[in-house]
Amino acid sequence: MIRYQFRFKKSLPFDEIDGNLEVAMFAAQCIHGRTQLLLDAKFDANPMNNTCWIDADTDVGKTILQIFTGTMALLFGERSFKVRKIVSDPIRTDKSKTNQGVAA
Repeated sequence: MIRYQFRFKKSLPFDEIDGNLEVAMFAAQCIHGRTQLLLDAKFDANPMNNTCWIDADTDVGKTILQIFTGTMALLFGERSFKVRKIVSDPIRTDKSKTNQGVAA
């Protein structure tokens, strides 16, 4: 899994973050289609701490990520937020389940 976590300055209104995330989703829908957006888009926004995350495992997710990042940087400046890339290995995450159901 590849996920990008955004942390915005507290001075940036959450409505702006949420609204621009919706714009990015709409643009991705125009490019990839509504069905593909419904199947592949994974994201969340948290008004409590002015953060959001976007999964970038699919082309839809990458499109949302690029549009959202570019829009936020253009409108509010690159110093208004920080982005952290989080990569996890799903195989390592599921290792605890590898011995279940295996006949010896």
